[in-house]
Amino acid sequence: MDVTTSGELRISEGALVSSGTNSQGNGGAIHAAAGSILIDARGSLSYTGITSQAGPNSTGNVVVSASERIRVDNGGSLSIRNEASVADPDSLVPTKLTVSAPIVIVSGGSITAATGGNVNASAVAVNASATLSVLHGGQIGSDTSAQGHAGTVTVRAGDVLIDGRSNAPGGTGISSNTSGSGDAGFVDIQADRNILLAHGGTISTDTFSSGTVSAASAIFSNAYETSSGNAGAISVQATGDVSISGGLIQSITWGSGKAGDIVVKAGTVRIDTGNISASAQTGSSGQTGFIKVEASKHITLGEGGSLSISNDATVANPGLLVPTKLTVSAPESPC
Repeated sequence: MDVTTSGELRISEGALVSSGTNSQGNGGAIHAAAGSILIDARGSLSYTGITSQAGPNSTGNVVVSASERIRVDNGGSLSIRNEASVADPDSLVPTKLTVSAPIVIVSGGSITAATGGNVNASAVAVNASATLSVLHGGQIGSDTSAQGHAGTVTVRAGDVLIDGRSNAPGGTGISSNTSGSGDAGFVDIQADRNILLAHGGTISTDTFSSGTVSAASAIFSNAYETSSGNAGAISVQATGDVSISGGLIQSITWGSGKAGDIVVKAGTVRIDTGNISASAQTGSSGQTGFIKVEASKHITLGEGGSLSISNDATVANPGLLVPTKLTVSAPESPC
């Protein structure tokens, strides 16, 4: 399905562009291209946006592009969802949700892939040559609530802003998470200039029980108490600054799953009243992830900032655990 215009494509208040299947066939691909695109539910309870869905088989690829900007606002959505449980999930061809424009704004809307079966969630790629802004409860992610694994989330942008100042119930951020037995996926974010997380904005690859929401501005790779899947890896890279306001970089496990690894590389890394930590909590698997924070210029920790690694777990065979490491490096020492 192709939807193309040189002007503005506006989808609002319950309007829907969709491709799906409830039979043995695959869902069809969707390609939407315009000068600018606005997806805005405006409070409508009906799904508003562009989606590919599948029950017993594979979804189609979704490609959304604009020469100027894309906005996904107020409950609007770009999505791929697969509920399939099949005999051989590896036989299905992975699909992808791709969103590209110089400016991409997700303000209270979502760009997401998800699975509720044993098929892996689709990958999500967002390309914003100028600026990507995730605001007011906006979400970009690939998640799973079942046996299938969450997909990879890739962001390429000039600047990235994740600002959760509205305290939306579901949080504001970029994620690849699992609330089932499948593993969380890989989150890979690269910016030509700067990355800023503020007011509760998050980047996460978590395994968690329903209702767990991060309250701080943070980069997380966690495995929570009731989870069995593993947390995924996070890579955050910027040529300029990575700034976390009132924030954390942490890799923690509370449950039987393994915590994930986090790599942050930038010209400068700034963490106000922050903490960089790797830990395994009491009652957990004892397997932490490694953390590497590297700056070509300097790393700054605000007042109350700290660097730490700890393990409070007691396990039957500690020799089976893989040793991990917290590494912080820059020409100038943190202060």
